[in-house]
Amino acid sequence: MFFKKKSPPAAKPAAAPPAAAKPAQVQAAPKPPAKKGGLKLPFGKKQAAAPPPAKPASDAKPAAKAPAKAKGGGPLKLLLPLIVVAAVIGGGFFVYTRFIAPGAKPADETQTVAKISAPADAVVAPGDVSKADARKTRQAEAANANAKPNANAENAGSAGANCATAPKFLAKLELGNNALFEISDTHRLVLLLPSPDSDAVSKYQNQSWSQAGLVGAFATDRQGNVYVAPTPRLGPGVKTARPQNVLYKVDTNTGQLDAFVTLPDAAAPSPENPFGIMGLAYDCDTNSLYVSSLAGSTADKEAGHIYRVDLNLGAVAGRMDNVDALGLAVGNAANGKVLYFGSARAPRLRAVNLDASGNFQGAARDAGALTGAERALRLTITSPGAMTAQTVDFNPSNAEIPQGAEIQLQYEFTADSWSALP
Repeated sequence: MFFKKKSPPAAKPAAAPPAAAKPAQVQAAPKPPAKKGGLKLPFGKKQAAAPPPAKPASDAKPAAKAPAKAKGGGPLKLLLPLIVVAAVIGGGFFVYTRFIAPGAKPADETQTVAKISAPADAVVAPGDVSKADARKTRQAEAANANAKPNANAENAGSAGANCATAPKFLAKLELGNNALFEISDTHRLVLLLPSPDSDAVSKYQNQSWSQAGLVGAFATDRQGNVYVAPTPRLGPGVKTARPQNVLYKVDTNTGQLDAFVTLPDAAAPSPENPFGIMGLAYDCDTNSLYVSSLAGSTADKEAGHIYRVDLNLGAVAGRMDNVDALGLAVGNAANGKVLYFGSARAPRLRAVNLDASGNFQGAARDAGALTGAERALRLTITSPGAMTAQTVDFNPSNAEIPQGAEIQLQYEFTADSWSALP
């Protein structure tokens, strides 16, 4: 890089001969040209053998200041890239703070969620509800608020969405994905493990599952958690019935069974009515578990309840009073989503409407008749327009419920009811 020597204001710089710019020519000491002006010198070097007419040292001083007038535009041009970068960063910050940031909540605001408490008479076990779970419930309710019920012939008579998955602990124990939960003949919760190479089926039981005693209904949610209801039965290893208002849960990750929710106890079990929880049904759309209980009912008084347990909260979120229900099933009717249940007092199938958040709407109504005098202990919608009911000869004062039989029911859209097939 070369720089021009600054000449006095009155002098006009003259182009130097090309040979003068080469160091080899300087050693030859050619005669300086007669024209006024100065030589182009390499930056930082002095002419070794300048002729007597060379300009005084005072005229050479501007060469030391030459970097300020560098080729290419001087200091301002050197700073220009920095100015451009600063402008880009500043502009980006302005756009983010003005247009992007207002649309996003600060971190501390997203964690501030209004506390959603269970009804005063509900007891939650175990632990407190996390803010994240409360937020999930509020978001689910908001998302479902504008959802239209399935009120058409295509969905009527069908089961609710099925999103139940296998427990995660099955993979950890290498038990395969074809395992099925079942209530054994001894009324214990067991896991059936079909053999991939034969018709043989083995059984698995976790030691913690015995805490629930002899059990009846069970249901599985979208995470693979299993919910189990106790029965007042007694048998080998169970000399005292477990509390009939405690719902148990088998954790999907560990396979351990623990008490999950304690329902409001209307009355303690008695010889006239030893029952509590009778039926369970899971709704995938709202992550709700419906629980029927006969606690508090007598031969002359129908005082049972159907509860809606919000699984995001782990607490009771709704209740329908003065109804004695056995088996439960979530399904779609002509006018929207409903909860079907078998009456404990008559051979009837009944129903109550559900809103988009899973809450009960209105009073219960008749939804069909069963054959004979038996009651529907379990209900399963097997396909659109088809339901299987496990019916039993139910006596509310007898804890030993007989085996019973299965009947098939068919949905009639125009009548919005179910009828037993011959």
